[in-house]
Amino acid sequence: MSDHLEQSQKSGSQSTNVQAGQVVVHQNALSYADVRDIALDVFKNNFEQLTSVSRESARNRAEEITELFLNELSRRNEAGLQKAETPEFQMNLLTVQKEFARTGDKDLGNLLVDLLIDVTKQEGRNVLQIVLSESLAVAPKLTVDQVASLALIFFLRYISMRNVIPLDEFQSFLSASVAPFGALASKKNTCYRHLEFAGCGTVGIGSISLDTAIQETYMGSFTKGFSKEDLFQAVPEIAEFDLTQPAVNDPAMFQFIAANKSILGDALTALGLAPAIIAKVNAFWRSKIFDKQEVRTKTIELVPEMATVFDVWENSSMKSFTLTSVGIAIAHAALRSRTGLDADLSIWIN
Repeated sequence: MSDHLEQSQKSGSQSTNVQAGQVVVHQNALSYADVRDIALDVFKNNFEQLTSVSRESARNRAEEITELFLNELSRRNEAGLQKAETPEFQMNLLTVQKEFARTGDKDLGNLLVDLLIDVTKQEGRNVLQIVLSESLAVAPKLTVDQVASLALIFFLRYISMRNVIPLDEFQSFLSASVAPFGALASKKNTCYRHLEFAGCGTVGIGSISLDTAIQETYMGSFTKGFSKEDLFQAVPEIAEFDLTQPAVNDPAMFQFIAANKSILGDALTALGLAPAIIAKVNAFWRSKIFDKQEVRTKTIELVPEMATVFDVWENSSMKSFTLTSVGIAIAHAALRSRTGLDADLSIWIN
């Protein structure tokens, strides 16, 4: 197949074609049908060299992924349809069509569509746009277990709830995100070496245990509770502030309103409290939470699939793997395409 990329010149009604790098310029807004014609011509002009049988199979797959993409784009970012004339849109779409035509892999197709929709949301050249475009090229180089490993690392190390959630809500939140990936995650060193090679992350010298990560991120959910008398005796300097709520695990007791000590620290700093007082609050809170073994036991009790995740985490490079921006983008897309995660990627990449 030729390396030369030929762009489509498809005209809708009320349109004018202008030769400017073979980009189509319409006088009126593009309709869904206009964009579909452009999208399929992009693919057709680049796959004519295949044999008739291969060409038919590739065309069917290209039409399938194009319809999926345009339907999702219309639903999630309808304004993105108007970018169909740009070289960037067409080249990124061709990447998606080409990779899905080659493999027919449904999971890969959903992942690429999710990434491509995020690309259409970007205005101009910025870091997020560059990362997403690179992710479209990298994702097809990854296996199912590698994507699953990325998704779990991202969910368990890079996502946290800002509000305290009861353990039954924590169970639903964790189960929804772990269930699609837990059994697929890999212990193999080759998995993480390849992820490094692909630019998705690095294996560092240090590591963090999974029970510690959960304990630190969800302190509010794993708090045993305390009385206000004990709190004000330990830290009398905060007696004038309303920083507690009924404990989620024992309504007769109290706990801090924050999900973890980082969020609580920000709130205490905003109140003008000195670092020494904040340290006293943190020390008091730490004395009232589940220990690491209790966190592990309770987490597996709530979500049995976590037993496998703990095993993979402890016996692979997962525990010391740090994601790059490309790794975050792919993991975010994988979570969203499989779980419906709706957090904006710009939270992590900006």
